[in-house]
Amino acid sequence: PDDARRGIAENEQQSARSTFMDAYREAAAELPHAWREANGAEAALTLFSFEKTSYEIVYEAENRPAWLPVPLQGLVDMAQQLSHGGFNE
Repeated sequence: PDDARRGIAENEQQSARSTFMDAYREAAAELPHAWREANGAEAALTLFSFEKTSYEIVYEAENRPAWLPVPLQGLVDMAQQLSHGGFNE
């Protein structure tokens, strides 16, 4: 049961992440920007994601230490994704 629950949670998380990223890219596609590199928007989004995760780690550490594993796992997941080629979803 734990493996099944974990698999369902991972699938839902991936689906939500993918849906959000697609909607974000669509909404931001027409915004003016000053990216020098073709992948500038992706690099900025990655930076913003790390920034938000860092904020959440500090917030949970100060206010809800029992919840700290949630943003820490998010940080681990993002680092692993970057080490495997970046955020494509």
